[in-house]
Amino acid sequence: MIALPPPDSVMIDQTAFYYFLPEKQAEIKFKVNGKRINVKWLNADIPIAVYSENELPDSYFGSMDMTLNTFHKWMDPEAADDIYNIPSTNHAILKRFPPTSSKIEIVKYQGDSTYLLKNIDVAVKTNDLLTALIKKKSGKSNDKDLKIINYWHQFKNRKAVYNEYDKSKLPVYKVKYINKEGYFNDRELVGNLKDKTFRPLPSPLTFEKEYYYLMKYSYAFAVHFPESNIQTYDEFHDAYGKYVYAVEIRRPIRSYGLEWLDYIYHRPDHHLEAGIVDYERFKGFDQWNEGEELEVRVLADGFEDAIVKTRMKRPLQKHALLSPPKLKKNDILKVSLDEGLINRIKENPTIFEITFKENIKVFFDSKEMKFGIDYIEIPVQAFAKEGSGRYGIYINDNVYASYFTGFTLE
Repeated sequence: MIALPPPDSVMIDQTAFYYFLPEKQAEIKFKVNGKRINVKWLNADIPIAVYSENELPDSYFGSMDMTLNTFHKWMDPEAADDIYNIPSTNHAILKRFPPTSSKIEIVKYQGDSTYLLKNIDVAVKTNDLLTALIKKKSGKSNDKDLKIINYWHQFKNRKAVYNEYDKSKLPVYKVKYINKEGYFNDRELVGNLKDKTFRPLPSPLTFEKEYYYLMKYSYAFAVHFPESNIQTYDEFHDAYGKYVYAVEIRRPIRSYGLEWLDYIYHRPDHHLEAGIVDYERFKGFDQWNEGEELEVRVLADGFEDAIVKTRMKRPLQKHALLSPPKLKKNDILKVSLDEGLINRIKENPTIFEITFKENIKVFFDSKEMKFGIDYIEIPVQAFAKEGSGRYGIYINDNVYASYFTGFTLE
């Protein structure tokens, strides 16, 4: 016997698409997965299409629109409801770079703006739904029960609710189940992947670039889509970009959801770039262990999830500092660095380069560098022949995190 709270005076009273029972004082008996439950008058709004000799399916499936916070709630259930609200600094940028996916919409939320994901496949376990409905009718419901019922009403009103008698025929790939706590779990595959008709994203996706401590980002990366036939950004957008609606980063400690502008498609390289900024939703990301696995998932409408993995490099104990940030030709460039990275540069000076404009790179030998315990000094005249303007310092080491920062030569 399925453990449910005692049935109370409840009633099925839906017409048309939903099942109608005449009003009579009688006990209605349903079975869930072959186990019989007793319910008197049940206002369960269960679609007629799922009835088979009073046997209810294990789950109901449908789709609904949800905010990005609702979509990613499983990653941090205790997080505030506004952590995916769009920062005011991004409003102007969004006018120039609006979301490329038709599945993403910007809406007003709690007096601010946030992202809405459209037509997300969802499901609810029949036991959880009936428990919540019965508790509500008996006056014993709590906020979690009411959230389950509210979400159920949102997606069953789409009038496209499917049962689970034959998973292979369900027109869904992965769904988010409403759990007993009143929020949606991570997406789960429905049935067998071989039964689905969804296209795979081109494989293998690869990390084209990785940066640690890149200006305001604690971690940034670019994911390359291997496709020889794509020559322009518009071709990339039509093939893949317009379908991508979510990007996730998964680590052993927890997962993190990115929103549009955390990730963006880059011209002219036709790849997806993303970065982790010091926002509340990325709390704790800037602490990692060397060798820790990091997984990026790209979610695209009509495609299988694309997954690419890497291993985190050794974190720096000290972030780079430039002194001064603006230089003249007779100055000395001083870069303060982690002592371990200084030793790596001593061993192989070619991992340290100064960049100018698009294609100019300047390397140095150890004779041109003065090494302290935690700093490097280089005369500006060693690279000033390239002219005034904005320069970059790029350090690419296979043990420590790659690093990039910039300075101005006047």
